Amino acid sequence: DAKTIQGEGFDAGVLSGQDTLIWFWTPWCAICAQESQDIRELQAAHPEVQFLGIAGYGTQAEMVNFVERTGTGEFLHLADNDGALWANFQVPIQPSLVVINQDGKAELHVGPATREVAEELLQGILDN
Repeated sequence: DAKTIQGEGFDAGVLSGQDTLIWFWTPWCAICAQESQDIRELQAAHPEVQFLGIAGYGTQAEMVNFVERTGTGEFLHLADNDGALWANFQVPIQPSLVVINQDGKAELHVGPATREVAEELLQGILDN
């Protein structure tokens, strides 16, 4: 059962049938913090896409602090305390992105992504 970084329950069914970008990050990752601005800008440019953060390797307080520090609270963040979500999406490192289109087709980008790389990844899946 997935929980938000605030400890609330999360129903993955809300993502079903929606174009979604998932951002995998850790609270101590300086590259993730730098990338957060690009993620925020991308979200503002694509209100039709559901954005979701999945945090790992940190305490709940560290995760909440990261979201406050980076201004990424406009979208939901899940706490992947046991690594199950990262494993499910085959994410080996942070930051990484996964985009999933309405039909459930997913594409993984491992490692840091500039806004341009993330945009290209998003467009590639939205166009299919």
